[in-house]
Amino acid sequence: MVNQALEAVGLDTKVYGNTLGAWAVSALCFLASAIILLFVRRFLAARLRTLSGRPRLSFFSRFSQLVAQTSILTILILAANLGTQVLTLSSGVEHRAFTVLTVAIMLQTGFWLSELSSWGLSAYTSLSSLGSANDSAGSSAMGLLSFRFKFVIWAVVSLLVLDNLGINITALVT
Repeated sequence: MVNQALEAVGLDTKVYGNTLGAWAVSALCFLASAIILLFVRRFLAARLRTLSGRPRLSFFSRFSQLVAQTSILTILILAANLGTQVLTLSSGVEHRAFTVLTVAIMLQTGFWLSELSSWGLSAYTSLSSLGSANDSAGSSAMGLLSFRFKFVIWAVVSLLVLDNLGINITALVT
């Protein structure tokens, strides 16, 4: 009965090894997961912002900003990967989709770590006498330290991305 209904509508036509019905289900899965993930991001950021207003929980405001800065592109790539789970894809296409997802997550993690290092250094600077308006040497040292942290973070992220893209990084590491 279902097959006859699909035939009548024309959704049993195969495109790249999957029926149009499977592609439609995949598109619906993509849309649903994208909407849910964007809602979760917004809800989590708002909840963390609310918690940051309480005494002794002000550090949650930083995490609220971090969640709010999560890239929409990363969320869409994750949603697309979830949408492709209902399709029958060749192993090469599945591998490429997983590689794109992995690279997107690594880049997002790099952005988060870079932001966390900035926040950590600014918190340390505010608690210590380094980097105060009267201490130009301390301020320069903190700027240099911030650059070094970000350089190390992005060097590691870059090496991981290159490795996941199939590029041999052993010569770069040794």
